[in-house]
Amino acid sequence: MIKKSVKAIIEDKNFVEYCSFYSVDSNEVVNDDSLMNHIQENQTSLEQLIAGYMEMGALNQEICGEFWNCECSSDHADELKE
Repeated sequence: MIKKSVKAIIEDKNFVEYCSFYSVDSNEVVNDDSLMNHIQENQTSLEQLIAGYMEMGALNQEICGEFWNCECSSDHADELKE
């Protein structure tokens, strides 16, 4: 596996997401070689995770759109019985 340079990781569009995933401050990552090495070693997995969540977001919106009327109907089902 080819590691990105530290500069490339810091400038990566997902750097903030990496830090959030590991619950660390970005300055802490920049100043801690072990954290940076961990991100470098797991970057491919993190990129796949981010991509998966992005894909699922669109799918979830589609599912919500399809079932929105069902939710609305069930919320008022008790009112309709009375």
